[in-house]
Parts: sequence; structure tokens; C-alpha cells
Amino acid sequence: MSYTQDLRNIIAQIRSVLKGDTVEPEDHNLQTDCIKKIADLLDDLDTRLKNIPNYKLIASVRGSHSATIKGNTYGVNDYWEPHYEDYYINQTPFAHINQVLKPRDILVLEIDTRIQYSAPVVPTAPVGFMSMIEPDFSIYKDTTFFARRYGIIGRNEAKITRGNILSDHSIGYTIIFYIPDDLDYFTYDLYIYLFFALETATSGNVVAYCYLWDWVKLFRMV
Repeated sequence: MSYTQDLRNIIAQIRSVLKGDTVEPEDHNLQTDCIKKIADLLDDLDTRLKNIPNYKLIASVRGSHSATIKGNTYGVNDYWEPHYEDYYINQTPFAHINQVLKPRDILVLEIDTRIQYSAPVVPTAPVGFMSMIEPDFSIYKDTTFFARRYGIIGRNEAKITRGNILSDHSIGYTIIFYIPDDLDYFTYDLYIYLFFALETATSGNVVAYCYLWDWVKLFRMV
């Protein structure tokens, strides 16, 4: 039986004393028992709080990446891989933070991107563009693939009529990755997918200027 249920059972036995009633010893003793049970409950809560894992920030590093991607006026349809890491637990420092990862560590990645398209001419018809960001954690046990965490987490899409089109990803999104106890090996990829299309064919090239800033934080149980 829980401490709280014990406490409620005792409270249920305490009678309400009205003016003129005789105060019996049990009226006092049950209240004393309630105080003792509350003390037991607080002791149990204190023990539980001390057993909750306490994490400390042990590393924090900012990185930046950039690339220029070109395509014809019918579109830029390509992907950019601004970051890739291949990592074995407790063997090689994680490149971003120069730290050896351990089981139960927590990685926090904050990512911001900026994509700017430059068209060769001012289009006479609306210009369609789209950019998407996708992280990919591939996880291995004994070099055998057993889990994957991935998915599109940022997307911009619009139609604008001008020569230079600026598309900003400033969502400020965060990826949190917990290192399982049985993890041996994982790869970390970050992709940006681009698509740009003029609805009227013209000559020349479309240029996409890609920028990415990431901030990696490592938390460890202490």
C-alpha cells in the first residue's frame, strides 16, 4: 500500500468535533499518526528525487557549412549533404565536440539554415521553389543495422515573381538524441533538399547558395 493511501485511510478515521463534543484521545492520536505518515511520505519523495539522473553540459560547439549548387532554368533539383559523421562508441571522439560519447549521453543539435536562389533573368511567370531539411541517425549494434531515426523537420515552399529569391529557414528547431546503453556504432547525416523551377523556360543557370549553422551540445549523467 502506498504512503498516500495509508494517509488517506487515517484521515478517513478522523471525526469532526463540534462545539460541546468531548475530545477523545483517538482524536489527537489519529492526527499525530497523520503527521508521522506525512514525514514518511516526504522521506520517500526525497529518496526518489535523489535517484533521478542529473545531467550536466560537458561540451558545446558551433559549426557552419556552406555550398553553391547550380542548375538550369528548368530547375535546381538536388540535395546537399552539409554534414556527415561515422562514429564508434568509446573509440573515436565525436568530431563536433572532440569528446568520446558514452551510453546514456544526450546529444542536442540546434540547426538553422538559409537558402538563397539567384535566377538568370527576372521571370515573367511565378517562380516555384522548395527546400527541405532532413537529419538521419543510422544506429548499429555489432556493426549490424538495427535502428534509424530520420525525417523531414523543416520545409519552405512558395511562388514569387522576382529575379533573386531569398528563402530563410529560421525555425530554430532542435534534435535530441539519447545514446542507448547497447549502442556500438552510428552515423549522423544532415541533408538539405532543393527544388527551383521557372514556369517559363529561359536560358542561363539558376544558382542556389546554401548556408547552415549547427550548435551541438553534449550532456552527461553525473
